[in-house]
Amino acid sequence: MPAKAIRSKVLSISCSEIMKLLADETRLQIVELLISGGRRVEEINARVKIDPTLLSYHLRILRQAKLIVGKRSGRHISYQISPQVRRSVQSRVLDFGCCKVSFNDRQAIPQA
Repeated sequence: MPAKAIRSKVLSISCSEIMKLLADETRLQIVELLISGGRRVEEINARVKIDPTLLSYHLRILRQAKLIVGKRSGRHISYQISPQVRRSVQSRVLDFGCCKVSFNDRQAIPQA
């Protein structure tokens, strides 16, 4: 009998699903950028440097998982880490309830 996946206390997504989402380097870079605060799509793309349609795809995946939220302001959309995810900006840690992801030992994304 398969064991039930551990559910996050914060999100309605299993820990293994969170890890699968963040296993993609592009999505991990996006989340790392957003840990320090909201950013517009243009800012994210300037740092991640991928085709805009591919960036849109990764943002949609993260939005559907409720890891990030978008806010439209005129023609621009800003994204930030979901309020459901506990985060510590100083220690660069995201707490999903079932697990924590630390960006402390990770090389910083190069500045544009």
